[in-house]
Amino acid sequence: MRTELGLWLQLAVLTALQAGKSHGQTVSSSPVPQPIDLDVKADFGSQSLIVTWRDGYGSPPKLLYNIVILWTEQMKDVYNEYINEPLNNGNQNHHWLWTSPMPLECTSHSVKIRACQTWNHCSNWSQIKTIQGFDILYNEGQAFPTDKVVAVGTNLTFCCVGRKGQTFNHITYEGEKLDVTKVSKRTVAAVKYNLTASRPSGSNAFCSEDVGTTVFVGYPPDDQNLVCDTQDLKSIQCHWSTGRLTKLSGERRTKYNLSDRHSGNMICPIEHETPRKCKYDVIPGQKKYHLTLRAVNPLGSVEIRDSLDLYHRVRPHAPNLRVEHIQSRNVSLVCGWTEDYRNLTFVCQVELKSMGRTEMCNYTVAHPGMSGSSKISVGQLHPFETYSVRVRCGSKQHFWKWGDWSRNVQFNTAEERPGKALDIWRTITEMENGQEVVVMWKPLNKSETKGTIIKYSVTCMGLTEDFEQHHNVLPPQNNKTLSLNHSKYIITVHAVNSLGDSPPANITVPSRQQDESITPSSVSSVDGGFELSWSPEANVTCGYIVDWHLAHGEQKLVLDWMRVPSEKTSAVVRSETFKAGVMYIFSIYGCTEDGEPLLERKQGYVQELAPAQAVNKLKVERYSSNEVLLQWEHIPVEKQRGFIRGYYIYVSSKNGTPLPVVINITNPDARNYTVKNLHTSSYDFTVKAYTAGGTGNGATASIYITNASNDIIYIILASLSAVTVFMFVVSILCYKKRKWVMETFYPVIPIPQIKNGEEWGPEESMFGNKTLEVRDPCTTDAVCIIRDGAVEVNKHDTVEVEVPSDTDSSGPLCLTNYPQLIHNGSSSSDTSAGSMDSNGSNGTEVTYTDIQSSSGSPNAMQNPTYDLGYKPQVSQLADQGEVCSLPDLPLLGEPMGYQPQASSEDWQQENPEAASLESSLGSPTSINSTQFLLPDQPTEDSQEPTSSSTWFHNFLSMKR
Repeated sequence: MRTELGLWLQLAVLTALQAGKSHGQTVSSSPVPQPIDLDVKADFGSQSLIVTWRDGYGSPPKLLYNIVILWTEQMKDVYNEYINEPLNNGNQNHHWLWTSPMPLECTSHSVKIRACQTWNHCSNWSQIKTIQGFDILYNEGQAFPTDKVVAVGTNLTFCCVGRKGQTFNHITYEGEKLDVTKVSKRTVAAVKYNLTASRPSGSNAFCSEDVGTTVFVGYPPDDQNLVCDTQDLKSIQCHWSTGRLTKLSGERRTKYNLSDRHSGNMICPIEHETPRKCKYDVIPGQKKYHLTLRAVNPLGSVEIRDSLDLYHRVRPHAPNLRVEHIQSRNVSLVCGWTEDYRNLTFVCQVELKSMGRTEMCNYTVAHPGMSGSSKISVGQLHPFETYSVRVRCGSKQHFWKWGDWSRNVQFNTAEERPGKALDIWRTITEMENGQEVVVMWKPLNKSETKGTIIKYSVTCMGLTEDFEQHHNVLPPQNNKTLSLNHSKYIITVHAVNSLGDSPPANITVPSRQQDESITPSSVSSVDGGFELSWSPEANVTCGYIVDWHLAHGEQKLVLDWMRVPSEKTSAVVRSETFKAGVMYIFSIYGCTEDGEPLLERKQGYVQELAPAQAVNKLKVERYSSNEVLLQWEHIPVEKQRGFIRGYYIYVSSKNGTPLPVVINITNPDARNYTVKNLHTSSYDFTVKAYTAGGTGNGATASIYITNASNDIIYIILASLSAVTVFMFVVSILCYKKRKWVMETFYPVIPIPQIKNGEEWGPEESMFGNKTLEVRDPCTTDAVCIIRDGAVEVNKHDTVEVEVPSDTDSSGPLCLTNYPQLIHNGSSSSDTSAGSMDSNGSNGTEVTYTDIQSSSGSPNAMQNPTYDLGYKPQVSQLADQGEVCSLPDLPLLGEPMGYQPQASSEDWQQENPEAASLESSLGSPTSINSTQFLLPDQPTEDSQEPTSSSTWFHNFLSMKR
């Protein structure tokens, strides 16, 4: 549809024509005749309107035509332009073609036309001609366009015609909803911009579930590179490439035809797009051809061309190949063809493959014929080798392309005796009675054996003694163990095949093996190998040997070895058996006339990895109030997987106290570390070993750190708690065993009592105890000590002792007393009966006789006898007179009972005047005591506080 600017330009042209006619001649004012015989036809396939008409009678020769195209139902102006349509063959008939942007089936299209001489001088409009749409002709739902083929990138209008009363809200194209525009009462339309290539089955557009259409979007043909040649000089075969795929198939696929411009014949009609080749017979007598290939599909067409001379485009067929006269190093190849190439000379290419290697050689074959007499001799082969061979040829005069390959033919060359000596090595182990030598050798490869190895011959000869051994080793074994004395030997090994032995390989065994305890040094890996270097050795005459084995394992067998020339002191060791994280030890030996002494050892990893195991036996213990000591053991070598470079110690506190997160120990031999400046908290310590390959797993230990003052408090509290618990347990036990405790540790103290209710004198001691005082000091006349008692005496019996008559009556009053001792076997009934006021204690009877005063008063007591109940312990008195013996005195048994209650330092004298009694008077245990130990008798009016011993006694005496 033209723009409004274009319409104004056309009106400007008309105005200019009118002005020209006005200047040159007067424009006729008569009306312009109306166009007649207007006819409109529709081409629905191309969506075009074909409009024809004729000028009216008397029309001027030069006219413009104003054509208007309308949508009939709404009479919407969709096209309105002025055209200058020349006459068709000068017969007043005009022909005009208009392509609609919308399928013609969508709605009715009407056409009207008028002729104009100037912009304001036009004829009347012609009669309107209408092409009715499907919205008028049919009452059913339909979608358009149908099965239309368009190019990729096209903007395509879809329309939907509904039944009466049916409406469509949108059009869906390949899942995409398109906005619609109402065209007529029953028609809506939508535009899909920039279409992409469709599937082979096309792209679908739906108006509803039951109304839709399919379109095909693709490309025009893009075929190129037409090439034609001949293989047999009887036919020509052409090939080409399709270029970009059209994306169209079926009826819309590309169709081809091949023609010869020289002869004008269509020599190769092609109905299918594949296999993109065409073969036709040569025209007799014609050697040159000019060929054209035409490719056509609904979107367009393309033509490609090629020219050839028949003998310049020869590409021979594959020959029939066989082998003859197979030797160890050469073979004959026989080639034949079914085609007649006798007028040509070929250059043939031979491809030989063996052991993964490929060799290409070119050979000339003159006048190749069908008899198969063309032979090619191939040399420089390897003995006992398997080869695969094939041949292809081309024209030598006008080489065009190589022909097809023949089939592969395999053959084996003949054997030869081995031409290379074995590479041998040894290991020597000292034994009790000699040495064990293991001889090893590397098997020869197939090209070196030159045949099948049937055995290995091992010979050992003594150099310092008459000794020789021969051994045969069968493949695939490649070692032999020999038990030898401490002598010098030479060992020779041969490889043997059916045609002979290999050159000898020798090695010398010394009489004594040197000490090989050399500490290895570290070596780093480079590009998956090891770069070794060592110091030169002056005694080396035949090079160096480097072998290697695993650093750990039960059997450290040699994995491999290599030889280095004498002039070199370095080597790069690479092996497919090297594994990451595994330590290898390299031993460097020097080759001399007397053997191969060890020079150096090295160890390393081809690639270090992180340790596979955490440190062993990590423990943490308190070192001081704010320090802890971490201790651990090393990681086994097979678990290290790299050189240990150090350790990381990770410290974490549960109360968030600021601490270094990581402590780095760069000493790989470290086995302990002291962590300082810790505070009261619970800590986790993790130790991780690291190598150049990374950090391994960690071992973790925990500890709780407390304050030093708190520790002391905790210790005191714990001690007090322990003592309290101990005392509580002891108290319970003592309470349950109170009788035994009282009898053992706290016996009943005897209480002195006066028999028959008699009382002591009026005088009392300061403690309120009644005492018997002696006014004047006196000397005891006699003391009788009874040490053994065999006669039982009643405790109520009295013992009288008379004082000798020659006693000085003028002296002071003297008291002589004798104890009666109770035997351990005395009955308890007698004891309790004798003294009821002493809590069951044993009473003591003391008889005082012939007590005289110093003045000799007649009122002196005559043989008074007192049963006091107290039985003092027996003690020997020094300087108290002679000891008397009383044979008739009854004895009570061994002494026992009361023990001293105070030390001798606490004893005091009551009478300072009695110097002779200084050591005895006042003593609580003296047999001459002037004071009886009577307990205080509390009165009703005054109660004294009980002592701790009394309380304890009462506690132990409690009953449940």
